[in-house]
Amino acid sequence: MQIEDPAPVQVLDLMKRYAPEMDYADAGAVLLARRHKGAVVLTTDHRDFSVYRVPFVSPRGLFHG
Repeated sequence: MQIEDPAPVQVLDLMKRYAPEMDYADAGAVLLARRHKGAVVLTTDHRDFSVYRVPFVSPRGLFHG
């Protein structure tokens, strides 16, 4: 029996949705933050993460998407 994780497809879907701003690393962080209740992304990329609608912390402070 082979089990496939849908994450790679979901990462690519996120990249398409937020193109051209979102790269693979951003998409992976967003997907993990959405999968895990209470997760917060630590990033220096305030501009892009303010669009992705996930909680994140940047040098500017804590923000909720």
